[in-house]
Amino acid sequence: MKKYYADKKSLNFLRVFTFVIIIGIIIGLKYLLYYFERRYPDYFLSARFTVPEVIVWIVIALLVTAYVVFLLIILPLWYRSVCYTVSADEIVLRSGVIFRNTSYIKMSSVQYTTTICMPFS
Repeated sequence: MKKYYADKKSLNFLRVFTFVIIIGIIIGLKYLLYYFERRYPDYFLSARFTVPEVIVWIVIALLVTAYVVFLLIILPLWYRSVCYTVSADEIVLRSGVIFRNTSYIKMSSVQYTTTICMPFS
């Protein structure tokens, strides 16, 4: 009986890649806010917190919250829960964070297999 687990290298890659994308989006949003401030200087001088500033900060807060919750909490739990067990009689797949899923596949019913390697797999 052989057990296979999810590769942690892809988790680290997803964390770094997503972090770079979020930083790029935040810089783009701040540049957009700067553009609005230069284009409409009278509007930004009249109020302390303008609507575009509030919207940009809300979007930044949502992005950072989604990054922390998904990539730093949920995804590592899922990587830890994924396990394939291969024996002479069957293949058992276990996964899930909130709801645990277990799938049993009899080796006698396996007719064909294909290996697909994606960039994030």
